[in-house]
Amino acid sequence: MAAGRSHRQDPARSSHHELSRSGFERHRTVRREANNRPDGPPRAQATGFVLGYVRRKVWLPQNVHGLLPGLTMREHMPPWAGGSGNIPGLDGLRAISILIVMASHLLTDRIPGGLGVYVFFVISGFLIAHLMFSEAEKTGQISLRNFYIRRALRLYPALIVFVAATTIYCLAIGFAISGVDVASALLYFANYHRSQPFGIIWSLSVEEHFYFLFPTLVVLLRANARAVLTTALVVCAGCLALRLAVGFARPDLAAAGVFYNHTEYRLDSIAFGVLIAATFRIPGLRPFLYRLGHPLCSVGALLVVLMCLLVRDTYFRETVRYSLLGLSIAVILTGVLFRPSAPARLLDNALLVWIGKLSYSLYLWHYFVKFVFVTLLPGTSVALYAPLLAAVSFAIAAASYYGLERPMQELRKTLSTAGAKSAPIRPAQALETAAPARLMTKASAGSPEAAA
Repeated sequence: MAAGRSHRQDPARSSHHELSRSGFERHRTVRREANNRPDGPPRAQATGFVLGYVRRKVWLPQNVHGLLPGLTMREHMPPWAGGSGNIPGLDGLRAISILIVMASHLLTDRIPGGLGVYVFFVISGFLIAHLMFSEAEKTGQISLRNFYIRRALRLYPALIVFVAATTIYCLAIGFAISGVDVASALLYFANYHRSQPFGIIWSLSVEEHFYFLFPTLVVLLRANARAVLTTALVVCAGCLALRLAVGFARPDLAAAGVFYNHTEYRLDSIAFGVLIAATFRIPGLRPFLYRLGHPLCSVGALLVVLMCLLVRDTYFRETVRYSLLGLSIAVILTGVLFRPSAPARLLDNALLVWIGKLSYSLYLWHYFVKFVFVTLLPGTSVALYAPLLAAVSFAIAAASYYGLERPMQELRKTLSTAGAKSAPIRPAQALETAAPARLMTKASAGSPEAAA
């Protein structure tokens, strides 16, 4: 104890402690002075330099208004923002999607044909929402009557010929087909009533259910972009929650493909496209879309898509996978729309644009060609004759497009300039940058929706 007390009272030891404390105090003083410098501490300076470089060189070019503090750049507006004319890249995306579907059906089912269908869903959601917002902004009115007429003229002519040809062929060879099968194709409930001749109509049925609900919803919400955005987010979250809950309680439904086909489980596939269109209509969120369209984001989205294709767990594939795919495709579409890089600009290749214009007819007729082949030559490898079947499909699709669909387009354009008056609905501000407009269920002159 005495030795301990003498050690604590050692003058040399006490002097050493005093020197240590004074050195520590000097270090604290230096750090405090550095932190109080106008340009901040050294670590903050380095971080600010890195962030500034990323802002300037990678994330936001100088002609875009950013969300980061201190940026006052001009807001980016893509050339298609007015709502008229073709949107660059969409036909190319449609071409890639239909080629994926055809490869899955004609070569091997290991190719994810459902991925191509998903791209169609997201494009449809964006395009229809964008055109309806544009109509409300330009004319102050939305014509539900003419919308549904234009949809019928766009989809029914080719579908009626396809259903008629398939029905006649089935009757000729004695293939069993019922009136319910035909009705499921023409009335768009083929995703609930699956039959071999018209199995391909399942995705068109999901889209038609969206077309039936969404325009009325936009009118009820008075074309308010924030309300539409909120509703689309609720749909995306609700469909995911429904798949998770039902998939946990009834795993047999997931394994049976119910989640893949039924509308109530797949509406979020189209709602992801609506998210893009509604977000673009809110000026404060447009810079976010431009950021999201950076090529690095698209690369990340492609990696997520690849991961979704590689994971084979049934519960994941029938629940979470659909949400991840929808989000990833929406990110890629955002890049094509707002920041087209060199690979994205390849989508405007003349051949891809042409295939994209034929995509609807190709979607129907390649299935008919395959059906004829497998019924006439049962047991024969479809993949072995895939080039021939694809060539026949393109020939029939081209004849359908130029002989049937193109003339109907002219009639649809005529409807965009004529219509009957009907009762107006409550005034609303269609776009947050536009003056309050009165939405009416009346035809709109020069409506861009006729281009859909």
